[in-house]
Amino acid sequence: MATIFTHAILAGSLSQVAPKLEKKEKIRLIILLLTVSVIPDLDVLAFALHIPYEHPLGHRGFSHSIVFAFLMAMLASVIVIPKSEWFQLKWWWILFLIFLAGVSHGILDAMTTGGKGVGFFIPFDSSRYFFDWRPIKVSPFGTQFFTDRAWLILKTEIIIIWIPVLLATIAVRIARRLNKSSKAT
Repeated sequence: MATIFTHAILAGSLSQVAPKLEKKEKIRLIILLLTVSVIPDLDVLAFALHIPYEHPLGHRGFSHSIVFAFLMAMLASVIVIPKSEWFQLKWWWILFLIFLAGVSHGILDAMTTGGKGVGFFIPFDSSRYFFDWRPIKVSPFGTQFFTDRAWLILKTEIIIIWIPVLLATIAVRIARRLNKSSKAT
């Protein structure tokens, strides 16, 4: 798996393309994007429950699937947007961003060098997948995270994920400012 930090940074950046929200809604959205991006790794509890890795409920199984991301997005979007605005354009946009945050977890994990793949299509297909391009080394977790190896992994993630995300975020902000200034004139 990618580090929890990388999952959160990628998902949190999605707030930059959110529709105009009230301050409270924006804060809730950011918190939910971050939360939804890391929830799939709660499936490591499967190891303690003796659920095999390859099982649909095992690590990188259902909780990393597209269906799970959609279910989380449905639940989370109703938390961000007031009931009176459900199913309006803003609600659909928020639903989509939260869905992307959830799906991003599996995408990043499918780019790692370890594990047995990601069950993107569970419960319909139990196959596990990796991408051909797998530049991210698997992150240790627990007390193992605070090691020299983990620092090397984090540095790799900074180069291939964080910096491009930062550049994309800056580009979005510049585009929004240019759009605002062109509308003002």
